[in-house]
Amino acid sequence: MDSKTTILIVDDDFAMRKFVRLAIADDHRIIIEANNALDALHLVKQRSPAIVLLDLGLPGPHNGFTLLEALRKDPAYHKVMVAIISGWDQEEDVAQARRLGADAYLVKPLSLQRLVDTVDELELGHNNFSLIQPVLC
Repeated sequence: MDSKTTILIVDDDFAMRKFVRLAIADDHRIIIEANNALDALHLVKQRSPAIVLLDLGLPGPHNGFTLLEALRKDPAYHKVMVAIISGWDQEEDVAQARRLGADAYLVKPLSLQRLVDTVDELELGHNNFSLIQPVLC
C-alpha cells in the first residue's frame, strides 16, 4: 500500500484554505488545516506533515515567519518542505523567507496550475527556492 503525503495549509482566510485544498487534493494526499501559527505548530508536532503551505500574515502574536523559523530551528522538522503563499510581495519579505529556509514563495493571487506544480515539486523533494509571481488579470 502506498503511503499518503500529509500537507498542512496554514492561512487565516477560510476561502483561501478551501481554494488551496481543492486545488491540491488527490487520493495520495491527506490535507490538514490551521488558521494561525500556534495551531499549525501543534498540528506539525501531532501529524508530521511533509509539506506546509504557509501564509505570512497570520493573526495573533505569531506570523508565518515565526512559524517558519520555529520549524527550521527544530531538528525534528528541519526536513519539512515549506512553501510560502502570501500577498506580501516585497523584496525584504521574500529575502527573509529564503533566509529562514522556505523552499518556495508564491505570491497571491495564485495561478491554480503554478500552485499544483509547486506542491508536486515539493512532494518529490525538490527544494530549489523559487519565487512564483502573482497572476495578473
